[in-house]
Amino acid sequence: MDSTMENVVVATTLIAYFAIYGFIFLALIGGIIAALVVSSKEPKPKTYQQVMAENAQMGPYQGPVPNELLENVSIAMNVILTLVTGGIYGWVWVHAINKKIRVLCGESTKCLGETLMVLFIPYYSYYWAYTRGKKLFHGFERFSFRTSDSSIVYLLLCIFGLQVVAYALIQNDLNSFAGMRMGLPRA
Repeated sequence: MDSTMENVVVATTLIAYFAIYGFIFLALIGGIIAALVVSSKEPKPKTYQQVMAENAQMGPYQGPVPNELLENVSIAMNVILTLVTGGIYGWVWVHAINKKIRVLCGESTKCLGETLMVLFIPYYSYYWAYTRGKKLFHGFERFSFRTSDSSIVYLLLCIFGLQVVAYALIQNDLNSFAGMRMGLPRA
C-alpha cells in the first residue's frame, strides 16, 4: 500500500512540474511569435546613413515643435510614484511616453492598444523598449537633434527586470529634446 501511495505522489508531482514548465515554455514561445508577427508588420527601421541622406534632401524640420514635446517631466517624481503605487503609475507613465514618441515621429497619438500590449503580453515589453529606442532616435533625427541610438540599452534593461530604469532613460532623452527646443515656435 505504501509503494502505491508513493507512486501516486511521484506521478502527481511530475504532472505538476510538467504543467508549470509547460506553461512557462508556451508563454515564452507565444511571446516570441507575437513579437515576430508584430515586427514583420512594422516597416524595417532605416539605417543612420539612410536617415542622414533623406535629411540632406529634405532639410531639417521647419514647422513648429508640438507642445507635448516641450514639456519637461520630472523623472524622480515618476519613479517615486511608480514605486509607491506598486507599479500602477508606471502604466500611466508608459502611456505618456508612447504618446510623446508617436508625436515625435509624426504619428497619431492613439496608442492605448500598444500600452495594453506592453502591460499584459509577456515579453512584449522587450520588443517595445527596443522599437521605442529606434523610433526615438529616428524622431530626433526628424528634428535634427543629434543623439545616440540607445535601443539596445533599453532592451537589456527590460530583460534584466529594470523597466523603470529604461522608462527613466527614455524620459531623460525626451526631456533633453524639450530643453534643446524651448526656443523654437510652439504649435
